[in-house]
Amino acid sequence: MQERTAQLQQTLNFEATLKRITDKVRDSLDESQILQTVVQELTLVLNIICCDTALYNLVKRHFQYLL
Repeated sequence: MQERTAQLQQTLNFEATLKRITDKVRDSLDESQILQTVVQELTLVLNIICCDTALYNLVKRHFQYLL
């Protein structure tokens, strides 16, 4: 019963995080701001020290790392 409750709570936390990300994406068209928000939210919800993201440029064939 406790394991099921913990799984349900984790699911609710993930859904809340996804909603926060979606709301911020909807409010901004700034790609850098959107990616920063995603990184911040993932860091919080996954309880990790750091998180990183990158954009892959198909023309230049390299990654542009964003913090």
